[in-house]
Amino acid sequence: MEVLISIVGSLATKAAEYTVDPIARQVSYLFKHESKFQNLKNQLQKLKDAREIVQHSVDEANRNAEQIFPCVNRWLTTVNEKISDQAATQLKEDEEKAKKRCFAELCPNFKSRYQLSKKMEKEVNTIAQLLNQKDEFNGRVSDRPAPKEIATRPVKDYKAFESRSGVLNGLMEALEDDNFNIIGVHGMGGVGKTTLVKEVARQAKEKQLLDEVVLVAVTQTPNTVNIQNEIAEKLGLKFDETSVDVRATRLRDRLKNANKVLVILDDIWVPLNLEELGIPSRDEHKGCKILMTSRNLDVLERMDSLKNLPIDVLKEDEPWKLFENMAGDIVERSDLKSTAIEVSQKCAGLPIAIATVAKALKHKENLFEWQNALEQLKRPTEVNIGGITSDVYSAIKLSYNFLENEEVKPTFLLCSIMGHNAAIEDLLRYCRGLGLFRGLNTIEKVRNKVLTLVSELKYSSLLLASFTPEYFDMHDVVCDVAISIASRDHQWLTLREEDVFEEWSDNETVRNFNAIILRYAKVSELPDELECPNLTFFSLGGQDSVLKFPTEDSSLKIPNNFFKQMQRLKVLNFAEMHFSSLPSSVGSLKTLCTLCFLGCVLEDIAIIGELKNLEILDLRRSTFAMLPEKIGQLTKLKLLDLSGCYSLEVISPNVLAGLSRLEELYLYDSFDRWDVKGHDNSRSNASLVELQHLSHLTTLEVHIPNEQALPKDNLFFEKLKRYKISIGDKWTWYEYYKMETSRMLKLKMNESIHLYEGVKKLLSETENLWLDDVKNVMDVLYDPNTEGLPHLKHLCVRNVSAMKLIACKEFPLLESLSLCNLVNLEAICYGQLKAGSFGQLRVIKVERCNVLKNLFSFSTARELRQLQEIEVVFPAIKELELRSLSSSEKLWDDQFPSAVMTFRFQNLSSLEVTSCHKLKYAFPSSIVKSFVQLKILFVRECEDMEEVIAVSAEEETNNIMVFPKLNSLQLGDLPNLKRFSCGINPIEFSILRELEIRNCPLPSTFYCDSSTSVGKNSSSISMDHNLQVDVSHCLFNDKVALPMLQRLSISFMENLERLWPNQLAEQSFPKLSHFYLESCDKLVNVFPSSMLTRLEGLEELIIKNCELVEEIFEPQQADGCTAIATFEFSRLTSLELTTLPRLKSFSHKMYAPNCPSLKEMEVRECQKVEILFGFRETDGAKSEHELVPIQQSLISVNKVGLPMLQSLSISSMKNLERLWPNKLAERSFSELSYFELTDCVKLVNVFPSSMLTRLERLEELIIKNCELVEEIFEPQQADGSTATAPFEFPRLTSLELTRLPRLKSFSHKMYAPNCPSLKEMEVRECHKVEILFGFRETDGAKSEHELVPIQQSLISVNKVALPMLKSLSISSMKNLERLWPNQLAEQSFPKLSYFDLRSCDKLVNVFPSSMLTRLERLEELIIRDCELVEEIFEPQQADGSTATAPFEFSRLTSLKLTRLPRLKSFSHKMYALNCPSLKEMEVRECHKVEILFGFRETDGAKSEHELVPIQQSLISVNKFTFPALQQLTLGWNDGMKEIWHCSAQQQQLLASHYFSKLKVVTLCGFPEQLAIFPSYLLQLLSFPNLETLEIREAYFKEIFPSDGVGEENPASAWVLLSRLTALRLDNLHELMHLWKEKEGFQNLRILNVERCPKLKNNLVPSTVSFKNLVTLEVARCDGIIKLVAYSTAKGLVQLKEMKIRSCENIEEITQGSGDDEDEAKDEISFPQLNLLVVIGLPKLESFCSSGNYTFGFPSLVTVILQNCPKMKMFSQGDLNTPLLHKVQLQQWGKKERWEGNLNSTVQQLFKERNAMAREDEEYEDEILEEHQGNPSTSNTQRKCRIT
Repeated sequence: MEVLISIVGSLATKAAEYTVDPIARQVSYLFKHESKFQNLKNQLQKLKDAREIVQHSVDEANRNAEQIFPCVNRWLTTVNEKISDQAATQLKEDEEKAKKRCFAELCPNFKSRYQLSKKMEKEVNTIAQLLNQKDEFNGRVSDRPAPKEIATRPVKDYKAFESRSGVLNGLMEALEDDNFNIIGVHGMGGVGKTTLVKEVARQAKEKQLLDEVVLVAVTQTPNTVNIQNEIAEKLGLKFDETSVDVRATRLRDRLKNANKVLVILDDIWVPLNLEELGIPSRDEHKGCKILMTSRNLDVLERMDSLKNLPIDVLKEDEPWKLFENMAGDIVERSDLKSTAIEVSQKCAGLPIAIATVAKALKHKENLFEWQNALEQLKRPTEVNIGGITSDVYSAIKLSYNFLENEEVKPTFLLCSIMGHNAAIEDLLRYCRGLGLFRGLNTIEKVRNKVLTLVSELKYSSLLLASFTPEYFDMHDVVCDVAISIASRDHQWLTLREEDVFEEWSDNETVRNFNAIILRYAKVSELPDELECPNLTFFSLGGQDSVLKFPTEDSSLKIPNNFFKQMQRLKVLNFAEMHFSSLPSSVGSLKTLCTLCFLGCVLEDIAIIGELKNLEILDLRRSTFAMLPEKIGQLTKLKLLDLSGCYSLEVISPNVLAGLSRLEELYLYDSFDRWDVKGHDNSRSNASLVELQHLSHLTTLEVHIPNEQALPKDNLFFEKLKRYKISIGDKWTWYEYYKMETSRMLKLKMNESIHLYEGVKKLLSETENLWLDDVKNVMDVLYDPNTEGLPHLKHLCVRNVSAMKLIACKEFPLLESLSLCNLVNLEAICYGQLKAGSFGQLRVIKVERCNVLKNLFSFSTARELRQLQEIEVVFPAIKELELRSLSSSEKLWDDQFPSAVMTFRFQNLSSLEVTSCHKLKYAFPSSIVKSFVQLKILFVRECEDMEEVIAVSAEEETNNIMVFPKLNSLQLGDLPNLKRFSCGINPIEFSILRELEIRNCPLPSTFYCDSSTSVGKNSSSISMDHNLQVDVSHCLFNDKVALPMLQRLSISFMENLERLWPNQLAEQSFPKLSHFYLESCDKLVNVFPSSMLTRLEGLEELIIKNCELVEEIFEPQQADGCTAIATFEFSRLTSLELTTLPRLKSFSHKMYAPNCPSLKEMEVRECQKVEILFGFRETDGAKSEHELVPIQQSLISVNKVGLPMLQSLSISSMKNLERLWPNKLAERSFSELSYFELTDCVKLVNVFPSSMLTRLERLEELIIKNCELVEEIFEPQQADGSTATAPFEFPRLTSLELTRLPRLKSFSHKMYAPNCPSLKEMEVRECHKVEILFGFRETDGAKSEHELVPIQQSLISVNKVALPMLKSLSISSMKNLERLWPNQLAEQSFPKLSYFDLRSCDKLVNVFPSSMLTRLERLEELIIRDCELVEEIFEPQQADGSTATAPFEFSRLTSLKLTRLPRLKSFSHKMYALNCPSLKEMEVRECHKVEILFGFRETDGAKSEHELVPIQQSLISVNKFTFPALQQLTLGWNDGMKEIWHCSAQQQQLLASHYFSKLKVVTLCGFPEQLAIFPSYLLQLLSFPNLETLEIREAYFKEIFPSDGVGEENPASAWVLLSRLTALRLDNLHELMHLWKEKEGFQNLRILNVERCPKLKNNLVPSTVSFKNLVTLEVARCDGIIKLVAYSTAKGLVQLKEMKIRSCENIEEITQGSGDDEDEAKDEISFPQLNLLVVIGLPKLESFCSSGNYTFGFPSLVTVILQNCPKMKMFSQGDLNTPLLHKVQLQQWGKKERWEGNLNSTVQQLFKERNAMAREDEEYEDEILEEHQGNPSTSNTQRKCRIT
């Protein structure tokens, strides 16, 4: 008793604590905790589904190297925390905790329930917010990152010579001059044009003359599409269009968006059409400048360049200075200097020539070498290359001649034919193919040689660096000279893109060629046979547009014999061509060493297998499906490149194994369907086992999605020197961008790494390692037998819950470290590391490591901070998110040098601080000056934070805080925040556009002025505990300037008394467009009168839940007087005023607001409104400005109109008596299309009569819960008369009138409304309706307008038709006796398709007979809960006669008749009903119905239409009545005795002919007193095509009796049951058994039994067989102990799915027959079972406890085992599950286990549960001992726990 008293007392205490909340809600926390947990689970599932959708979009964006929006990353992070395993475990623990009871299980733990229920409700609200945020993404999660501009980097080769300064200054002036938009620089090739314009761009960007710079190399053969692509790529613009014009428009729009942009078009040879490219003209965009370079002035002039500056060769001593700089100190030697000067002069002042010659001679020590070079330069040449003088040619050729060995020269010539930005790997393959390097017998040695030679050529300036080290470039002038040398000296034919070659007939010329390069040339036709006996190199293709995929029609055709006479060909290269088959002459190329198909479409490549000497086969990015067997014959092949062959699905078995000399294999982004069968002869694809035969393999790039494809030893890994391997998940480009190394390994493996020796070997050599959810990862990093990972440069570890420490050994080369979702990570390293550890670390990223307290120890961090490698990366940090640092009291070291801070964060654009609960402030003021790029600042959920910026005394005196680029600021859920900051000087937010402050209850000011006396004496906080700061009463004061603020949101600020002072800073708030205010309970006014002039741009105004607000605008002006002038919100389109209980008016009575653009308005719960939009009429005797008040109203708009208002919603206005006066402004409300009025209990009429003409555009009208409304339209006109003319709502499509208890008519009796467009209508709980749509007939003796009333009805439409009405719903109309009269207007209701009638208790008939012809389109008919309805159709016609003809509902598909106690028949006996489309029919609780179906026979002596009635039935049928009926639902109908009344022959006719398509019968809702299954229901089993029977909500003890079904022709029930294929039983409380007989369910495929608690022992007798059963589901059947007997289980040979859930007493699924050891073991096989679900079976011990059976599950792939605490093992006997590899522990989650086999997994789970249970018992014993040991305190303790 004492316990109960304490419980009641605690409840009373809790109720007193929470008086602000409804009591019911508080009580629900105690007694509805289960529903709250279930609601949370449902919401979590929705969140998981939403997360999958967003993650899929994010993954796709990442694959495209797009930048994910920060808000999306934040959302995913938050969601991942919500749905993590840790959160799921916590939820399960909370749920169990809520179920626990206290005091020896005597009563519930109310305190625990209350706390947990409230926590669950909060979680549900949080998840709902997350789901709403996901919807706001609108499917867009990313954007393409803007590429880095050239202009931001110093120009390496630029030298500030005098001859260049004039041109540079002239270009800078032109860029600043708005008169010049197109500028040109012209000069000869190699003179330095490109270098100069790059320097101009750099300086212009540095001086902030430009926002963006784009440089594009046009080259000799401009391609519009290529140029557009390059410009777009550098602007971060992505093209999806293929049309050049459309792309140009997109590009033009993008360039217009930039304020100041420079487009550099470099190296133009012919005039370009800028409009076609998409570059805007000066008239379109003055901020777009175009800078062009060309060798030809005429080209610039023809392109309308307004200012053209020439750049000439170097003058005077400038050539020597450049030469001296390039050649180095050697030229200062006295014996060489004079000769060196002469050499520099011979370079003709051309920088490119000077650079190449100087580099060539730089290391020549002997004078004679210099003199020889001078002689060569003096020697005249006969070369004639366009734009290149003989001096320049000589200079470059001299550099070529000075190349030291014969290997580098042909390499240089090969570079010249490869185009700009060529790949070194391509050069390697050409060099190896041509055999340039003798003695180098491996690809790796050749690669090293090529890299060395490329480096030498770069050093000599003959080659240039490209965008990455893997590529190189060449200057056009050098390239032209090199091609000339190759042509003149080595007989190479190299054609450029613009060249056309048609001289195949010149046999003598052609036969001498050593190389032919036609890759970009225009070749229309090839000869049948080309005789080139000396040809070693041939390249063809690549002429198609980059937007076109090579097709058979578009590609050049190669004749079959074309290669027949090329006996010495070594390199053959094709690009972007289509081959249905390769030319047959390819097979004769016996000397071919390198064969390349780049980006080609290939259909048959088997002929390649005949090229026995082939060493390199390159098929990159080509399209073909299969690598044929013959490729395995290439025994000399050293390199095979199949990367990017996305369509490659089959590599024939043993092809790879046959390539015995293979050294390098590239398969990334290509084939990954590795066979897991190893050496099995039945393999259909390649296996990784084959790689073990490749003893020379040193390079491998491959993705292995299934780790089981790996052989355990995989010894071939040990010899690898270069690799990119991923096991599980594939590398994506963004994961290794800028971190690509020669040895890369990514692992996501279910099994331990220790099982794979080869993988362990790779780890020790890896440079880039990615570990994701890998077992034993600790051993990988800390193996004591190894030296660690000494070569590691990049390390990423993700999703490893067991990891507590990253480094216990040094990582001397580590450059980047990424850690994600390491939930138990405690530290990166412990103690003092060796010197040099992390010495190269440049990047560290930590995400979702909640236990991690710091990154490094203090001593380690101090050392790291001194390293340049760490500091230089910090300025590149753009986004920083600090989350859940719950133990950190400071984020920044106060003593950290401010200069370093400035350096570290100068590029930070986004900063978020979330859930850092111990922080007093976010950051010190000293760091603010480094936030020059900060655009987003979010601070949320920090419990102890008192201010965002803490200001030191030094900073307060000397600095003004400026956020120059901050665009968005959010402060939320900071319960102790007092202010944003404070100081003497103002704080500047020059471009802040969004400001949100939410749930910060303490601050009354945003920025506190610490210089005032009030500030010095007010409550304060300080970083140094000495500074006193002011707490003001205005949120915004003159210290805060917000000149660009557009969106302001303020909510849940309990102490806020005032937003603005009367005197505002001059530049504050002029751009405000959106204002949101909610739950600021101390505010009385929102805006001071001085704000009126600041709100001209206001577009949206929302004010909600402010208890004290009386007026939106404060009436008092700054000078103390009251304004009376009108004011205008010219841009306001949306206004919402909600829950403002003291609001009296929008503004003071003397204000007249005008809102000409207002489109949406909502007013809700403003109980004291006097005037919202007030007006005063002018008296003629007074001046225009003397306004006279009229009767108070909500909206008075005579002088102030709302001409654009489209949507108006008014609700819960308890004191509102009138909306409008009868007089309205001329254009007011003329655009109104949506009107909703709800819960306005004092309104009598809705619209005045003057509104009739204003509602021509009204589309939706909703009026609900207005107790006093009698008519929608007020009858009285302005002059006191009553209107009689009809009126029309031409656009009204939807009408809803709900709970209007006094409504009598839609309008006054004299009105005649017409709604020609009305489609949906709902009338509910309008109990006094007299006329809704009324009409008056005209009397011939009277005038046309004198209308005579007829009998009152709900809808009378003789003169007012509803021709478009489709949906009509009428419910709870207690006084409604009739719907329609018998006479209807001709076009009324012709489109009615949905009719729903409910709870109209005075209706006897639903439709008059005249409606029969109007219902041809009716599709769904629902009639429910109408007590007096006897027939659906009234038998009496208008003339008093009775119709006898048949009628048809041709489109009716659904008919539902429910709870109609007096219904006898659907229609009068004389009607014959036809429903040819009816598919679904339901009849429930129609107790006067005796026979469901009867039929009419025609008498031979009578006409066809004279039907002879039989005994009365609900529906009279014939073969035309229900030919399509598929589903019949019958409930309890007390009077029903038969489904039909007829003879056996007639019954057979009815069943087979009239119901031939009926397949589903549902029986439901039978009362408790009906324990015996009604015999008449067994007639339903005789339907010949019945497939599905469902019985639910009944109390039958037995369903299928074994005696007959029918009297005249008795038949055993099992014969009829044999037709069933699906049986569903649900909520049959008294059912004792399904079936007693041996037979009965031969064809049953689906059996679903739920909530049948009295089913005992087995589901069915052991004699019953389910040989065709496919799906078995049993749930909540607590009487079953053994689900099925052994004999029944053995017959389940077709079963595919078995689901057993929530059966309290099931002990085993298959009942055994004992454990007789002598008995021979029998096998029970479930050959088709693929899914087994066992959930919530607390007594289940095993699937089968007998050891006499072995179980086979050959198809089982999914087992879900959840909440079966006593299950010790799966089965006692042997078990075979070959396809099962995991057991899921959650039906909807991802938690799973596997211990090698199913039995072991179940046993291990049982052991773990037992261990946890023992711990719980020990804990409970300890608690019990404490209570027993101190009984005097036990009662007190009980009370405390409950409270």
